[in-house]
Amino acid sequence: MALKQSNPKLKVLAVVGGWNEGSDKYSIMAANTNMRQTFIASTLKFIREHGFDGLDLDWEYPAQRGGSQQDMDNFVALLKEIKNE
Repeated sequence: MALKQSNPKLKVLAVVGGWNEGSDKYSIMAANTNMRQTFIASTLKFIREHGFDGLDLDWEYPAQRGGSQQDMDNFVALLKEIKNE
């Protein structure tokens, strides 16, 4: 974040997920409206408090690696809700 002081055009993203995470946790969260809202609220609070420019939600991959068949629809719902917030 200190690099942003010397380069104001630099964009720094908070990252959630990655290859080693699999889908289990994200599948459970995305399937539940209340859990999605909690995730969104806490993530946006963290981003704002620490001055990040955005979020890299690296869920690899919906409906695979331990997920469910509803993951794709739930992932889209999650992204829409994040965008609305």
